[in-house]
Amino acid sequence: MLPLAAKAEEIIGAIHASMVGLVVFHRDLFNSLLLPLVGSEQPLDASDRILTPRETEILRMIADGLGNKQIASRLKISGHTVKFHTSAILAKLGASNRAEAVNLGIREGLIMV
Repeated sequence: MLPLAAKAEEIIGAIHASMVGLVVFHRDLFNSLLLPLVGSEQPLDASDRILTPRETEILRMIADGLGNKQIASRLKISGHTVKFHTSAILAKLGASNRAEAVNLGIREGLIMV
């Protein structure tokens, strides 16, 4: 479910997600329509969950099954920098591990696999 003002990339992402059997709700619609039904008191704050382009790139590589050393090699950065970005990704998405981060990234339309 997308708002009428949805961006082209959101529409394309929703189409791809629905092709694999996923249901898509825009974050704003979820907060206003479904969140009260679930009983959560805190709405999702999109500004806290925005990944940088580099973090999105690393999340895509994690989804592809690459380890930190492989990511560092491909991006020509240090392994420490990859760990830093990975920690930021986990924190922003509220994930406890890489697999959960990928799952959340897919569900929120941040990456497509």
